[in-house]
Amino acid sequence: MLKDEFDKLMEHFNKGAEGKKVDMNEILAQSVAFFEQLQKELKEASPEDRDIIFQMMNQMHEKIHAESTRICEQTGMSEEQLLAFSENPKNFTPDQWIQIQSTKKKMMQTGRVIGKSLKTKEEGEAPPSPKKKGRRPPKKSQWLRS
Repeated sequence: MLKDEFDKLMEHFNKGAEGKKVDMNEILAQSVAFFEQLQKELKEASPEDRDIIFQMMNQMHEKIHAESTRICEQTGMSEEQLLAFSENPKNFTPDQWIQIQSTKKKMMQTGRVIGKSLKTKEEGEAPPSPKKKGRRPPKKSQWLRS
């Protein structure tokens, strides 16, 4: 299932790279679906499946980087200027901006999950269990009781 979502997303990137018209809203929606599925599968993935997931993410990263380089060359913008353009809500419709921010948030969350998975993979440990909230001892009051 994840591979299918990945292939659909990469197809959109390839169309854009070829200069074909792509629907940004569709790309963003598929990106969110992909990253949500990625988070679910990564948590329960075998070491072999994790390697495949990391290969897909590396391929996606390379494709995005190549595409941003191509855009910079075509527009004459530097990477910093392109980044500033993409961070300005005035350059997008309100709906596009909401979707961009939502996709960005999902990507950041997934990045944290991947980072934790890489760390536990490198350390050879099981993923850390969630911390349990303990009760704190009550603070002592500074005023004197009679």
